[in-house]
Amino acid sequence: MKRGHLRQRGKSWEAKFDIPSSSGKRTTRTVTVKADSRKAAEKELTRLLNLADKGELPDASKADVAAYLTSYLASLHSVGGKTAEV
Repeated sequence: MKRGHLRQRGKSWEAKFDIPSSSGKRTTRTVTVKADSRKAAEKELTRLLNLADKGELPDASKADVAAYLTSYLASLHSVGGKTAEV
């Protein structure tokens, strides 16, 4: 079953996807992805869907920059010492 959709918007991509919900209501998230190619945008959409499945996707209305960056750095496989320094 397809859970996401990409649409080119100028030089960026719009990723629209469903988030699993315990209430049974459909929850849709739209994210702008800055990517040079469709393949790169698809890779980012897959990453976002994986975060949503794990329940680690931050709520867009409640996230601040510090919380977003902390969750983003935690999702990376390896980063340099200065990058991970908070």
